Amino acid sequence: MVKKFESQVRLFGLLRFLNTFYVYNSILVFYFSNMIKLNYTQIGIVMASYYTASILFDIPTGMIGDLIGKKKAILIGAVFQCIGIFLMGSLQTYMLLIIAHIIFALGSSFISGSEQGLIYKLHEKHDKLDVLNRSYGKIFSASILSTIAAALLSSVVIQYSYSVTFYISAFSNFLAVFFVCLVHEERVYEDKTGKKAFQRVRPLQIMKESFQEIRVNRQLLLFSIYYIFTAIILTSVFFQYQPYLQHLKISPTFFGVIYALFGIIPLISAQLSHLIKGKYIYILNPLILAVVFLGMALTKSIWLGIVLICLFRFNWGIIIPKIQSHIDTSITSETSRATTVSTVYSVHNLLLSMMLIISGHLIESYSIAVLLIIYSLFSLLFCLYVFIFRRSYNNTEVPSKSTLMMDSKEL
Repeated sequence: MVKKFESQVRLFGLLRFLNTFYVYNSILVFYFSNMIKLNYTQIGIVMASYYTASILFDIPTGMIGDLIGKKKAILIGAVFQCIGIFLMGSLQTYMLLIIAHIIFALGSSFISGSEQGLIYKLHEKHDKLDVLNRSYGKIFSASILSTIAAALLSSVVIQYSYSVTFYISAFSNFLAVFFVCLVHEERVYEDKTGKKAFQRVRPLQIMKESFQEIRVNRQLLLFSIYYIFTAIILTSVFFQYQPYLQHLKISPTFFGVIYALFGIIPLISAQLSHLIKGKYIYILNPLILAVVFLGMALTKSIWLGIVLICLFRFNWGIIIPKIQSHIDTSITSETSRATTVSTVYSVHNLLLSMMLIISGHLIESYSIAVLLIIYSLFSLLFCLYVFIFRRSYNNTEVPSKSTLMMDSKEL
């Protein structure tokens, strides 16, 4: 049983590696601005189209995952991601690139909530919820390894063709389709008589349960808000790396190598995530981000800028696995788990799409330094928010499901 559990965790790590093998990521903004000739506002809109589409797709695809099975949902998602990435490398116009990103968003939406739901169920079945944070660290590390390998490969491939970087990534997602078939999923639940039966619930019932849980479950709500803030900052800054590296006068030829070096940092911190404990970690996270962004905005030193990005990436690897494990253990309803996770992602995508459009406009109209100062102020405000709710965030112990259900009833 232990070997089966470990092999399934490794399988999820492999799927994450294949699904996030984005060879084009390290040169994406440069590709849009220099090859497709889009300005930064248009680039922001193209990026935002992915997250805006995800707002529409996340909850319905989460419901589909709860209805037909999360394994099938991941399979469908890998196919759509493959198609979307292939089109991103083949299409050369502004509007068609938006369509390609929308198709890619549909695939990502199918995968996100269902994958997280399957990982949680795997740990619950094997009575391994105490190592959920560590498993997320391993799976997160797989995505970082994917980023490193993809970035190094891009440095070689772009010397011949930029479009090939997209085709390699599409092929990686195509391979993921076959490995999804090895994922184990038991879709049986106990009914009132204690007998096991396949679950049959109505879509509206799933949605109602999901919204009700977020509304009454205080711990789920607070950690969802924390995840949304952190993911918005981390993702939006990720897309500003290339303008920032250009701001530091670094040639695009070295982007892939630099991305790979940046990838090593969260790989290390993700492995250390389960060891780093303390009641102040959640208030330190936004404070560290505020200092890093301010330093990046004020310095023009290449080496200091790179050190600050490394600190930013180290913080990334520590905090994300912790937040994800807290969200998972806070959800009490199994019938709407994927839908609940997808609802959180929908709010994140709505705010992130707005952030990307505004960011593109600020870079084009002012400079990357102005944007980083705004990020710093935003992080300080969130630090104040965490301080106000510090008692809830300081409780870093993973709660039992019975306790959470009692808390939900009281609220």
